[in-house]
Amino acid sequence: MPETYNLAGALAGGEREVYWRTSRLQAHIQLGDRVFLWQAKGSKPYQRGLHAIAYVKRVPEVLPAEALGPYWVKEEYKVPTDPHTLLEISETANQNHHLRYDQISTKPDLRGFKVIHGIQGANFRIPTGYADALYRYWSELAQVEQALNSTTEVHDNEDRHDDTVRSLFEAEVAKTAQKSLAELKAMIESRRDPAAKYRLPQPYRIAGTMRDPLVAAYARVRANHRCEIPRCSHELFRNESGLDYVEVHHIKHLAHGGQDTVQNVACLCPAHHREVHFGRNRQVIERELASVSR
Repeated sequence: MPETYNLAGALAGGEREVYWRTSRLQAHIQLGDRVFLWQAKGSKPYQRGLHAIAYVKRVPEVLPAEALGPYWVKEEYKVPTDPHTLLEISETANQNHHLRYDQISTKPDLRGFKVIHGIQGANFRIPTGYADALYRYWSELAQVEQALNSTTEVHDNEDRHDDTVRSLFEAEVAKTAQKSLAELKAMIESRRDPAAKYRLPQPYRIAGTMRDPLVAAYARVRANHRCEIPRCSHELFRNESGLDYVEVHHIKHLAHGGQDTVQNVACLCPAHHREVHFGRNRQVIERELASVSR
């Protein structure tokens, strides 16, 4: 509500991380979850609508009032007794060019989506169909700025390396390298199940994109830690875990809308991985990957 929190002001002020009051569903929120930042009508109907897309960077926790940021309209509106979730803004609308309520309120595929018509608490789940439709209209109708890596045109997120994060990611992948495909598949499928018996590793943001170490582990176990290019003759070295080192490649690149799923990844030796990104024969390699059984 604009009478409570100045969302548009926070985004216009360049905020890239915000703590969001989490009054419900705390146990269900996971690192990497996508979040839609919506402003209700209140006294500013022209600001009603979707203003930003974010991702959960830290799960809900109770924080002192001074940590909750300066954009609350009144100090007493902060509720430090409630948990708050740290969000990382990935896309934001330019000022006064957000996805407006009047642009989507009559769309057939958003009928029944209660939040666009009224209040439904400070935070709530969005069914997948509504989330996909909302993001599609956001991409089509809003004037969107990429808040992450917005100063550089990135054709392939894998071209940009953050060695510290990648090292942590690789260490997490190595922890599950001895599990079976069935175990890894069950762990991946249980990510959205709050009653899951597995203790799941956290996703990592690498070059602006959330990556699941379970997906990488699944790809490597499925390929038996070998390059999936037919007749690959490049020699592999052993990593710190004593396994042959292969890299996980996204067949449809993440920067081009590809998903971090087991259906969209292949294992490549370092030489073929660089070649598929930079080599003269990359289209040949891409065709070979497309023919590899997933």
